[in-house]
Amino acid sequence: MDKKKNSKSTKGVMIASVIMVVVILGVIVAGFFVSQPEEFIQGEIEMTDYRLSCKVPSRVKEIRVKEGDFVHKGDTLVIMEAPDIEAKLSQANAAKSAAEAMEDKAMAGARREEIQGASRCGRRQRLVLRLPKRHTTECNASLKME
Repeated sequence: MDKKKNSKSTKGVMIASVIMVVVILGVIVAGFFVSQPEEFIQGEIEMTDYRLSCKVPSRVKEIRVKEGDFVHKGDTLVIMEAPDIEAKLSQANAAKSAAEAMEDKAMAGARREEIQGASRCGRRQRLVLRLPKRHTTECNASLKME
């Protein structure tokens, strides 16, 4: 009878152990599938120093939040102003306008005044080439005076 009692109690312990292991495994598996609520951290930050960094030298133009405002990831907090970049942009635009004006002038051809001036200069040079050597210096002097 002792053997039967031992055997029954051993079977009972074994069954209880198996049930415990199954329950523990069930709790662990259920823990993986239960979604956790999103963490929400609430707090207050007090600062006297603000450190901002930017890829180009700039200064704060506008602050878009006030003390106590709720902010989210990706919100614009501060607008920065870079006067050096704006100056370089206006300089580049001016250079572009000057280049376009020179292109327009080249495409339009020479003005009548420029053609007349070049023609006069050519006539003077032809005149100088025809004169003998001693008159050349006199002619050059007279051309400079005009």
